[in-house]
Amino acid sequence: METITAAAEGNFTSNFQWNGPDWSDINNLDTSAVGFVKGDALNPDASAQLDEFTGALAGGLNLWTGPINLQDGAPYLADGEVATDQQVWYLPQLLEGMEGQSVPE
Repeated sequence: METITAAAEGNFTSNFQWNGPDWSDINNLDTSAVGFVKGDALNPDASAQLDEFTGALAGGLNLWTGPINLQDGAPYLADGEVATDQQVWYLPQLLEGMEGQSVPE
């Protein structure tokens, strides 16, 4: 919304924004970059696990904390190292455990 307002006011400057979720209201279109609605097929146990996981994310859990290896087994993040935005955005190949070809054969 800030970018649209700036453009409308003639004050737009190009920039990169890495916007996160609004954990107080994840589906708020004005404040959250993401959203999620539970489907009817989600069973109560899975729903509780999902609530626990999203609560951990809201509390600061960072999934990009090492140790993390690349698909070929090469270390990517050392134990306790937190990825920078650039390391996430420009991931050189898939991560260990992911399926698919991420490097030339």
